[in-house]
Amino acid sequence: MNEWTLTVWSTLSDNPGFRYSKERVERFATKDDVVAFIKDRYLAAKVTWFDDKKRCSVVIKG
Repeated sequence: MNEWTLTVWSTLSDNPGFRYSKERVERFATKDDVVAFIKDRYLAAKVTWFDDKKRCSVVIKG
């Protein structure tokens, strides 16, 4: 398994504090593919990269 995994989370607007809901999980061949996907689809509030695990987590406003 040599692919990148992107997890998209959204904030729960009706809940105070830091509560998130998982929106989707996508897999990509390269990190550049992940970056392009995020740029094309989301205005992200926070992007966190885990290069050693080939994972990316994105938080969007719900």
